[in-house]
Amino acid sequence: MKLLWIISISSLMISVCYSQKSEFVIHDNGLIYDSLTMNKLSSIVDDLNEKFRQCPQTRKVYSMMQGGGLDVYLDSADLKKAIQMIHQGSTPDELQNEFPHAEMVPIGLNYAHFVTDSEDSTKKNLFIHNLSGYGGSEYRHYVPIKGDSLFPQAGWHYNLKDEETDDPYLEAIYFPQGIRSQELPLRYAQMIAYAECLIDTNQGLYKRNTSGWRSYWTTDKNESNPFIRFNQYYNEKVIGKKGEGFTTEQVIEQLKTLEATNKKFNLLLDEAIEYAIEKGGGGATLEFATYHLRSKDIALELKRGRRVIGMCSMDDSPRLHAVSIANIAAETAQWEVFLRAHLDVMNDNFQRASDGSYAWGARQTYIRELEELNINVLDLLFGICLRIDNPSQHHYFSSIPRIGRALSESSKRPEVEARLLEYIADDSLDLFNRILFAYVLQNYAHALQSETDQERAKDLFLQARESLPEKERSMVKVWK
Repeated sequence: MKLLWIISISSLMISVCYSQKSEFVIHDNGLIYDSLTMNKLSSIVDDLNEKFRQCPQTRKVYSMMQGGGLDVYLDSADLKKAIQMIHQGSTPDELQNEFPHAEMVPIGLNYAHFVTDSEDSTKKNLFIHNLSGYGGSEYRHYVPIKGDSLFPQAGWHYNLKDEETDDPYLEAIYFPQGIRSQELPLRYAQMIAYAECLIDTNQGLYKRNTSGWRSYWTTDKNESNPFIRFNQYYNEKVIGKKGEGFTTEQVIEQLKTLEATNKKFNLLLDEAIEYAIEKGGGGATLEFATYHLRSKDIALELKRGRRVIGMCSMDDSPRLHAVSIANIAAETAQWEVFLRAHLDVMNDNFQRASDGSYAWGARQTYIRELEELNINVLDLLFGICLRIDNPSQHHYFSSIPRIGRALSESSKRPEVEARLLEYIADDSLDLFNRILFAYVLQNYAHALQSETDQERAKDLFLQARESLPEKERSMVKVWK
């Protein structure tokens, strides 16, 4: 019976949300949201744009701490002496002379942030990320440090690993000029402010008690669970014991008949809704029944209490779930929920047990939907590309590769290219964000459909790459 229910619900969701030519249903207006929904959203956007124009940017925003240096690895019987030399301020050359086998690798620009140690609140861990050559992949290295300094001084930061074992070793990073943060120029701060004006930073998409591992069914298999009881009754009364196929319209008709004639069904439905709202979880069946029999607002609350995890690369259930959230949020004029859900689809911001690159191409970005809403799309997307050290609590950070691809589908590609070239060459912007914009241009060029456009954009990319300092150019690789 459980297998039958899962198959039936999966089929139902696919029939509702899928079409043969697209991930999602495409309406007569050529978009994944119908004209009525787009009109509602456009009215909200007009109000938000006017609000932004009347509220000047006053909050200062700062870049991620960043700097270049030397990565050191030492496996030695005399680590205490090495640590003593570090504390005495020895140079890397002096350390190398004392320990010839020490591995020392120059590293380009790194960015960093502090996290308070979970076991010792007096200690802060410095998380240091070494950029890859294509944007998106990062190497993580952390060094516990003491004190509350926001900007570590020039010199050493180290971490003694496996200290209690027979094979301890030392990891260290030497920053000749320390790592620093700087205030972003006003034009970039305004793009961040515009993004935070449109994207509500007071809440995330999912409720705080949402489990990260709930899919179509609850993880609690106890039959005393109201959600389980409702689903068993739903299977019996709606889907049928033999699992005959029904159209969506037929299922809705059956549900309305049960609502009008069956007290037990209504009781089980209401108990399951209450349970799911309190505990999180639930499932597609409950959300579907709630949407058609109770209210769209409650159905949206249920969906926001269930985070769908993809089981493999070809599992599109997380994207289907996010688009259903976006649609209901749009229908109920809940802009703050709609935009986060749509951006999650654009950025493919979902968890999957595994994810192969062969599946990425089919996941569209749907930038046109935002452009049709009179949003300043470029300010929005560039604003969420920028990485800052003091974001609002629920600030939305984009996926650099996905934004590059989205911009390749924009109706404003000449402006995209001009602005990216300008940002990458802008010495007033911190180097880390300049490199990120180079990654955006790199992914943009690679995603263009025409070979002619690709070659032209690749030339622009190479031009932009030359505007970076020589040491950092190698961090932005050229694809073959």
